Amino acid sequence: MTGLDASVGVTRGAVRVDARLTARPGRITAVLGPNGAGKSTVLDAIAGIEPLESGRIVLDGAVLDDPAADVFVPPERRRIGVVFQDLLLFPHLTVRENVAFGPRSRREADADERARSWLERLGVGELADRRATDLSGGQAQRVAMARALAADPALLLLDEPLAALDATTRLDVRRELRHHLAEFAGTTLLVTHDPLDALVLADDVTILEDGRVTQQGPIAEVAQRPATPYVASLLGVNLLHAVAADGLARMADGAVIALPDQQLAGDVLVVLRPEAITLHTAHPEGSARNVWPVTVRDIEPQLDRMMVHVTGPPDLAVAVTAGAATALGLAPGTRMWASAKALDLEAYARPL
Repeated sequence: MTGLDASVGVTRGAVRVDARLTARPGRITAVLGPNGAGKSTVLDAIAGIEPLESGRIVLDGAVLDDPAADVFVPPERRRIGVVFQDLLLFPHLTVRENVAFGPRSRREADADERARSWLERLGVGELADRRATDLSGGQAQRVAMARALAADPALLLLDEPLAALDATTRLDVRRELRHHLAEFAGTTLLVTHDPLDALVLADDVTILEDGRVTQQGPIAEVAQRPATPYVASLLGVNLLHAVAADGLARMADGAVIALPDQQLAGDVLVVLRPEAITLHTAHPEGSARNVWPVTVRDIEPQLDRMMVHVTGPPDLAVAVTAGAATALGLAPGTRMWASAKALDLEAYARPL
């Protein structure tokens, strides 16, 4: 089997990680999760920095770590390139020496030529003779990427590679990074907490929460059907848990939701976009089958709209324009009615 197949069992501090993830050559897999979910622990285990307590790591058919079989390949012998969050360039070396470090440590005769080639490809060839300490954030990020790729890795691990960049540099480097990663034939694993990085850079996504994988697959599929409140919050949608029967979904808090699919039954997840919900000062007339009395909890200004958080049941986030918020007289404690058409819902069986 080509690519990465990793089952990671590691305890680091108070965090216990038991996660199974796969990544395939020619595709970029993002590992997303909140702080403390175990993302960096998984990456360190794959890189060989954190030996497994249980599980197995296989890269392109070669076993790198398997405690049960007493197999552990040290980090320097793994065909893995790593770009750490803080980049970890060697401050006493020039840019060229940093990039040539990997192939030179393996006594490859073309180490300097390979370093020059990758620096040119990443647009920083003119920096070859500078010290690493003399680089800007964007330049250092490109050099770190060149160093990882110059080692001819089968797997590229990126640990929050854009986190240290300012907003303007981040946009430029993200765009360049996508271009260069598209040319990399190996397997890429991108660890991030930023959903925009994942959406722009990745093909697949693995969601890690509390040390466990809660959802994984192509980004489009995960975005269409989030499996946990965390994933829903990343996507900016409401996710409701309910039990469906006869075209209705009943939530544990008592809310009843009319569904577009009359055949759906059992445990379901219901996705409702904030833009698909309308607020009213009185019980609405019309075709909307879902109408709930709600109370405004708080109002969060955003770039082009106001996000109104209401308590029900159900509790919802509702997107309105600033003009609508003023016209409705919205304020914390205001009692309203919320409505949504059944056709604007996305409902599906809850993943096991």
